[in-house]
Amino acid sequence: MTHALEVDLKFDARQQKALRYCSLCPRLCRHACPVAHGEARETSTPWGLMRLLRLAEQGVVPTDQGLLETLNHCVSCGRCQSYCLHENPVAETLASARIQLVSAGVPEPERWAPSGDGCGVPGGVSFPETSQEPGARVWLASCAHLKSSERIERLLAAASVMARLGIPVRLPSGSFSGCGFNQLSAGHLEASQASWSAFLDMSPEPEPYAVTDCAKSLWLARQHDHENRGTLHLLEYLVAHVDELPRGSGTLTVAVHDACFPSRRLGLGGQLREVVAHVIGSPPIDLFESGQNARCCGSSSAWADVCGDAHERSVEMVMQDALDTGADLFVTASSECAFAFKAYLEANEISRLQVVDLLDLIIGV
Repeated sequence: MTHALEVDLKFDARQQKALRYCSLCPRLCRHACPVAHGEARETSTPWGLMRLLRLAEQGVVPTDQGLLETLNHCVSCGRCQSYCLHENPVAETLASARIQLVSAGVPEPERWAPSGDGCGVPGGVSFPETSQEPGARVWLASCAHLKSSERIERLLAAASVMARLGIPVRLPSGSFSGCGFNQLSAGHLEASQASWSAFLDMSPEPEPYAVTDCAKSLWLARQHDHENRGTLHLLEYLVAHVDELPRGSGTLTVAVHDACFPSRRLGLGGQLREVVAHVIGSPPIDLFESGQNARCCGSSSAWADVCGDAHERSVEMVMQDALDTGADLFVTASSECAFAFKAYLEANEISRLQVVDLLDLIIGV
């Protein structure tokens, strides 16, 4: 049993309103939460988390490690907010509480504590050498591409294709540094800011600006007023050069996955569809729930690792929607989601659908 610190939780006006409204809501957004689906318990619903936090703010429940443990059961996808008539910022409010609790010295649950920069990339991993084309943008690649030698080879292949198409990128020199998203999610604000600075320092030149396919890192910068030096998402970069990409024959049908951070958080769903329609040669199919209301699988979070079985159940719900379309390809702008989807298809020996992320899309052209 841990000793409870008396933390005087403070929230801004929007968050205060969210705490009041969510506590009184008859759980109307439960269906929107991937954690609630995966864990099948009321405590992990947006209502359950916000109700608990409201009681902690009022001093009814202790501000201890148990509270911090429970508040970690949110993947910051924002889907509950997109369904809420009041647009209550649930993820933002829960994140604020975690930051306050950690900053006040509440002991962190060991299984949620991020190691290093929290990205899960083995220590000392360096980017491989790429060509130094004139005008090449530095590609601050997602950590998802650096967790195995096979994934690094895909990264190099995509960079090579982009150079051939006249939209060159180069990988940074030196060791990889994570963007700090998982640190922020766990409540470590200062550590996350330091990691973001180190992430950007992999691209020391002010011009040309960097490009990244890690939507979490870019959302982190734009949401929290971190300096981003004009960094673009890879989708924004590809749309600007879409006419330089080969046009597909239109013989394949393709469904698109509106991943939480590229589409819901950064609003790049339209750019994804434009690139896919051009490269595949046919308009993409939307899932039953798409755009701002698209299902979340929780793959872009620490929850996916900590609560693996629950995460797999959330992944299955997205994949069943994709399979129901009858499409040949299922394209997502999130490599983390793509790796989870591919693992699901392999585990269930399903071959009638191929999962494609942005790297696969580039390599395929």
